[in-house]
Amino acid sequence: MDQASRQDSLVTAARLANREMRLRARLAPGIDEARWMILLDIYLAMDEGRETPFMSAAHASNVAVSTAQRYVHDMITDGLIVQHKSGADQRVSHV
Repeated sequence: MDQASRQDSLVTAARLANREMRLRARLAPGIDEARWMILLDIYLAMDEGRETPFMSAAHASNVAVSTAQRYVHDMITDGLIVQHKSGADQRVSHV
């Protein structure tokens, strides 16, 4: 790939990232990057017919586990996600 093609690719990527950030701000105002990653992880799992264990959702955020757990709890409290017990193991919570 020559220099001009590489530059065009970077500009295209920057435009797509900018568009995605603006769309995300309209769809979910006030949701930061870590919380957005958690929501995306849960949404994609739902689309695939999978439940998301609480800790898996927390790890999706790429922040410290204690911070991620607080984010998940906050989103449960705010009604953005719902927590329920696993049918197979009542000690495990899914969101």
